[in-house]
Amino acid sequence: MEKLPSKPVVDAVIESKSEIIIASDVATRAGVSLSQARKDLTTLASLSQGDISVSKDGELLYEFPNNLNSVLASNSAKYKARQSFEKAWPVVFTGIRVGFGVALVASIALVFSAIMVLQSQGESSDDRRDNRRGGGMSPFGGGFGGMWGPSPFDFFYYRPYGSYGYYGKGNDVKDPEEMGFLESAFSFVFGDGDPNAGLEEKRLSLAAQMIRDNKGAVTAEQLAPYCDAPDLPDDSSSYVDESFVLPIVSQLDGMPTVTEDGDIIYTFPDLQVSASTDIQNLFRMNESESELMDPSVLQERDYKFSVAPATYKFFAGALGVVNLGGVLYLGNLFNQYDLYGVRLPSFLGVAQTLYPALVAYAVLFISIPVARNFWISSQNAKIQGRNKARRRWKELAKSGGGTVLRKLKAAAKFATNRKLLKGEDTIFDTNQSVDVLVEKKEKFDLDEFDKLLNDDQNTFQ
Repeated sequence: MEKLPSKPVVDAVIESKSEIIIASDVATRAGVSLSQARKDLTTLASLSQGDISVSKDGELLYEFPNNLNSVLASNSAKYKARQSFEKAWPVVFTGIRVGFGVALVASIALVFSAIMVLQSQGESSDDRRDNRRGGGMSPFGGGFGGMWGPSPFDFFYYRPYGSYGYYGKGNDVKDPEEMGFLESAFSFVFGDGDPNAGLEEKRLSLAAQMIRDNKGAVTAEQLAPYCDAPDLPDDSSSYVDESFVLPIVSQLDGMPTVTEDGDIIYTFPDLQVSASTDIQNLFRMNESESELMDPSVLQERDYKFSVAPATYKFFAGALGVVNLGGVLYLGNLFNQYDLYGVRLPSFLGVAQTLYPALVAYAVLFISIPVARNFWISSQNAKIQGRNKARRRWKELAKSGGGTVLRKLKAAAKFATNRKLLKGEDTIFDTNQSVDVLVEKKEKFDLDEFDKLLNDDQNTFQ
């Protein structure tokens, strides 16, 4: 099976306004490591029959067709299948969410229909016995009172069903795109996914842009707002462990350098090579969250129990309780028959067979949200701790004491201007004929010889 380039890299190439693509620009734009950017660009060039050229410094430059998506789809059945899946998945997932809500309604309908049938049979038996003996009590008699306690219908019947589809009038009209009740049932149980999906890509992309803005040389204090850095001690000047920056440094091909004062400066020479003067961060360009409008710090969003409308969440939880109560009550009714090994016919037989699944569904519908609520509280506490630590590191880098200032001055000495590559800087291009390549190589070799000769002459003068 052929290996496809990652979606962030493909999107970064398609969104790029530059005709020439290089790995450092893609890594910055898509938020991937430089090694992954190089690997995916090579794979992308192979699948799309793009052109690859080599600069005088050995940097690989890529050129891709304008209709890249169409070319990839026509050349790769696997990529076409991935495109089809990405288009179909939202519809499929919506169907799954709606189906979960339908299952809740179906479970309630099945359970309470079975209860009503069993109750009607019990009442008929009571009537026959009353006619013969003039009275008596059956475990099924007297409605849901007696030994069975209050009827679950007392809660179920008085639910305001009309509000499920109510949209109001005037200023009370709801957005037609708002989540419906059936989807809300799924959201109530399982939530709505990770609010920080793509966090690693955002982390690398923002960090790479910050490094470029600082001319390829930064300190740990400048990288910390993008890392999972520990909270600062009261005496921040005593903090010497900088291992938390290593994931970003390694993924962006950074190099630590120790200064004469014993400080560590991290340089990223590969990020200072570019083929475009305008590299925008994909996440800042495509998202409107306030925390991403500030590129100086990475902020995670808290988990929410559910983003469904409050009314729908209430009814989803209420119907879950109703369903559980109905299932337990139905189980008591079935026990009267199970004691004698009686298998009920037709519809009741189906309900009796499905009863274990009905119990599992009803219990999970209630227990999963309860467990998830505790898990969310724990996760949000950790997220808030990381966000607080990043903000403190940001303030330290912005207005730090003498140690931080000394390190920032040292980093400025290692700073280098960004090198902009152009098409004419190449010495090899897969789109050129052999004769042209030989001619360019000979010219390059002569230019290099003249340069060395001039250097030697200047040395002896």
